[in-house]
Amino acid sequence: MKVASEADYETLSHVLVSPGEPPNSVSLQVMRYAFSISEENIAEHKERLAAEVRASLEGAQGDITADQKPVTVGGLPGFSYEGTFPMEGTEVRARFTQVHKGDTLYSFTSQFAPEDADEVLRGGALIERSFRLA
Repeated sequence: MKVASEADYETLSHVLVSPGEPPNSVSLQVMRYAFSISEENIAEHKERLAAEVRASLEGAQGDITADQKPVTVGGLPGFSYEGTFPMEGTEVRARFTQVHKGDTLYSFTSQFAPEDADEVLRGGALIERSFRLA
C-alpha cells in the first residue's frame, strides 16, 4: 500500500472557520490527487486513504481512535475517521470526512476541545449536509 506523498496531490482551496476559542475549528479542503477515485473503485483505495489520515495524525503525535466508516456526502463516496492529537496542552479530538469525485478530494475536518464537541460537531455536520457540487 502506498501512502500519498505531497507529489501525489495539490491543494486547490482551503477554508477554515474557528467558532469560539482554539483548538475549535471546522474546515473544508479541496485537493487534486494524481489518481482517480470513484464509487466503483473506492474499496481498492480504502487502506491507502486510512494510511494517509493515520500518517497525518501521527505527524502531530496523534492517532486514529475509531474505525474508518463509509460515508456519502453530497452524493459522493468516501470515509470518515476520528482521531486525537495534542495541541498546547489540550487533547484535541477531530472528525475527518473525506469524499471523492474523480481526482478531486473534498476533506471536511471538525476539531475541538472535548468540552466543545457537541457544538463543533453540529456545525461540521451542517456543512456536510449542505455540501453540493454545482
